[in-house]
Amino acid sequence: MNTLNHLRAHLSAHLRRLVTAGALSAAMGSLAVGSLAAGCSPGSFDTSMDMDFGSCSAPTAEGADPDKLRGHNKVTLPWVPRQLTQNVAEPWSSGRALAVHGDEVFVTDRDNGALVVLDASQQLAVKRTIAVGARPEQVVVGPNGDAWVSVRHSGNVAFIKAGESAVTATIAVGVEPIGLAMSPKADQVFVAVAGDKNLVVIDVADQTIVQTLPTLQVRPRAVTAVISPNTGELMVMVIDQSGAATRMTRNSAGTLTRSSTSSPRNVNPSHRLGFSKKNLKAWRATGGAVHPESGQTLVSHVLVSPGDAAALLQSAKVGAAGDTNLKKASSGGYGASGDACDPGAPIRPIEVSLSQLGDAKPAAGKQFTVADAQTGRAFLTRFDQPSDVNHHPSVSLAFMTNYGTDNVLVLNTGRLDVMEFPIAELKVGHAPKAIAFSTDGKRAFVLNQHGFSVSEVDLSPLLDLTVAAYKPSDAMPPQTAPMTLTPVRTVVFAKDPNSQVLQEGRRLFTFTGSAKISQSQRFACASCHLEGTDDKMVWFIADGPRQTPSLAGRLQGTAPFNWTGSEPELQGNMDRTIKRMGGKGLAKAELAALEQFMLHGLVAPPNPHFDGQLTEAQARGKLLFNDKEVGCAGCHTGGTGTDGVNWDVGTVTAEEKLMEQFRAVAAKQKPREITFNTPSLRGLYYTGPFLHDGSAKTLLDVLNRTAKTMGKTSHLSSAQKNDLVAYLMTL
Repeated sequence: MNTLNHLRAHLSAHLRRLVTAGALSAAMGSLAVGSLAAGCSPGSFDTSMDMDFGSCSAPTAEGADPDKLRGHNKVTLPWVPRQLTQNVAEPWSSGRALAVHGDEVFVTDRDNGALVVLDASQQLAVKRTIAVGARPEQVVVGPNGDAWVSVRHSGNVAFIKAGESAVTATIAVGVEPIGLAMSPKADQVFVAVAGDKNLVVIDVADQTIVQTLPTLQVRPRAVTAVISPNTGELMVMVIDQSGAATRMTRNSAGTLTRSSTSSPRNVNPSHRLGFSKKNLKAWRATGGAVHPESGQTLVSHVLVSPGDAAALLQSAKVGAAGDTNLKKASSGGYGASGDACDPGAPIRPIEVSLSQLGDAKPAAGKQFTVADAQTGRAFLTRFDQPSDVNHHPSVSLAFMTNYGTDNVLVLNTGRLDVMEFPIAELKVGHAPKAIAFSTDGKRAFVLNQHGFSVSEVDLSPLLDLTVAAYKPSDAMPPQTAPMTLTPVRTVVFAKDPNSQVLQEGRRLFTFTGSAKISQSQRFACASCHLEGTDDKMVWFIADGPRQTPSLAGRLQGTAPFNWTGSEPELQGNMDRTIKRMGGKGLAKAELAALEQFMLHGLVAPPNPHFDGQLTEAQARGKLLFNDKEVGCAGCHTGGTGTDGVNWDVGTVTAEEKLMEQFRAVAAKQKPREITFNTPSLRGLYYTGPFLHDGSAKTLLDVLNRTAKTMGKTSHLSSAQKNDLVAYLMTL
């Protein structure tokens, strides 16, 4: 019992350091219905059923749907859309994987390296297929029908004159161009170059680069361009993967300069109702569009609740009788069920969201989530992995494609907070990548990337609801139930070049709607591993803090797997991860297909630090890497970059030590030594931050923190360390 008392005292002291007294007491207390209702706007509730908190005291049943733990989904219906008062956005103001010009639909075929042009006048039929290079990503089409395509792995932009069946010109812009936009006057094209972290400006008239501007961002992925209705100046917004948008404006010399940076929202309206201070972060911003009325930039992204140390330790505390809750230890993040007593706590660790960034910061709403009438869950639980956003040209509707759930979320931007009232779902094909509208706005076209198809959706049911405006005298504008629309036709435009096994593995990796992968269809592999990379998050699981590892190009020959090296086979590690996510598990053939896709179907981003030949600094760094006194090559061996052995390099956290003590007491064992598997050094250029808990932001931080415990770098000069880092970034 002395050991137990010591652990309880240690836990109590540690929690006091991690959590403020007020937050902790609130988290352990009960919620008064009256105080909650007072914080909600008039009309938030249709019936008293909106305030059913009976689940607060109820235990969570094994296998229960975490999205049904609380009765907080309101039954108030969404407001109907209204007509826009103006349209300051041209169709080419933002790029995406699909564009519409007149009666033609332009589609980037990533896997076949082509731009496909479809005739949409009578039926969706292929008119021409144009080879453009490795992995085309986005397309913009100017007013005269000329097309511009970012060719991601070729490092260039392809220019195709209107009506042509071959590339007219290519412009080399740097490593990994993704985002595209064209100026309102169609005289310049703006390119977000993710690998080099630059914005490149191309003159439309002669297809030459007129400016290259560092964005100072992490992997810029999208760009928008509009004349601000408030200032009258050109506003170019470059959006990085975290959702941050850097604003560029023209100076007196006519060139772009960085003006300001806007951050995406870190809460949805329902999160603002409660008392919790959750560690919510924005991530996975892959799409941007211009709001036609306000000129603001819309950014599709997710909100992530990775959990925290305080919640993990509290849930695993040692009881008076010596028992522990280790089997149910949860940080509130990865695999958690949310907080049934707190309406402000995210039930789902990853939620879709949409931010409006620009001249003014929109007001943040405070509403319970709209209920899904069919399931009783929040309507937003239908959607995962946003891939694009586009705004309707004449009605207050934003459309967000969702790669993991085969659908499109429709939101009403007529409200102050776009996330308050989701209004519709469009059910489309596999892995929708982008959406665009016909010239008259009556039809939407959606690219289904894994289906190699385009779906056409009739928007009339939504447009028929539209009102001219919301009258100030109305206490509550017209409302409607969330609706579901399906395509009038879906046409395949190309053949999938991947093998059947890779196709099956790709579907398992991407699709969120499988109970085999996660409880209540909450996750897919791709929910955290965007394109096989990582989410830059540190998730607090039962073992402690764990940074999401990157997968693309880093798995072959690197067994054992996970940070503690506990799984000798990749399939075994995959099965373990699925169980942690609450999935029922995959059959052997499914595990094999998923493994093959993870090994051979995920492609690492191009390396901006290595062009095939080492620089002088990188060559000096290679010598240091192989120096026996420095010791890097002793553990990071051969082509895999790992010796497959566990080591203690002094990076174990206090929380991990406590969790191991709890485990040891429960098992009546001595605490084990905590060690970590030698990570592969492949792809270091895109996998930061570093260490198992993501606590080292740079490789230089790693070298300084482990100067005497991971090899020996304490004797190196600053210049030598920089050389060593320069070499590591080439691997």
